[in-house]
Amino acid sequence: MERVVSYLRKQEQAGSSTAFLVEPFLDVEYDFSCQFSIDESGSYQIVGLQQIINRQFAYVGSQAMQEENSHSLIRNGYFDVIEKLASSLYKDRYFGHVCVDSMILKDGTIVPIVEINARQSMGLVSHRLGERLENGKHGTFTFRTVGSRHRFDYGEWLRQLDDDGVLYPNHTGEGIIPLSPACMFAGYGESDYPQTLSEGSFIKGRLYLFVIARDVQEQKSLIDKLKERFEVQGGKWYG
Repeated sequence: MERVVSYLRKQEQAGSSTAFLVEPFLDVEYDFSCQFSIDESGSYQIVGLQQIINRQFAYVGSQAMQEENSHSLIRNGYFDVIEKLASSLYKDRYFGHVCVDSMILKDGTIVPIVEINARQSMGLVSHRLGERLENGKHGTFTFRTVGSRHRFDYGEWLRQLDDDGVLYPNHTGEGIIPLSPACMFAGYGESDYPQTLSEGSFIKGRLYLFVIARDVQEQKSLIDKLKERFEVQGGKWYG
């Protein structure tokens, strides 16, 4: 809590204002998102649906929604709400990509709009990657926070991952696609690393991944191997 207060105080001292949006605590079965696009003429097109993976209210990933759940949304009029939303956004002169976060409650109730993101979303990235997989294969989009005290050798790391059968496609047709290895620490210059090293701390970044695995166990095994190789290269893996 103290960190949150400190962060908000700094923002306000810089001229920003603070406002809180309080949402009801709902008994959620699962969260999902709907990706669609609005063109310049006002027409809209559904792009895809993604089930959202959350951990303690924080987003940690997306994966394709099961077909039976998609059919349930059609039967219960979910896309009627999306159509009205697209029309309303266009009337407000917006067109482009949209991602709507939604919920299914444990009693079966649909909460169609939790949040509206007028942009290309993580769910859209996950959907587009999933479209490129062979029939029958499914992937999960996720990320990890990582750190390094020195300029990280991405090439050597990727070569080791390939040798270990971690990269997609491996001999079983599964594996991990690292989406952002070369720009994990892109916000830092060469001069930042010596200073960080002398202070004994790590420069942090995010590693985005698309994991293709037959089940949760194999997914965990692949990510554990990725972590192990990252730490062998001198990096730090958070959470």
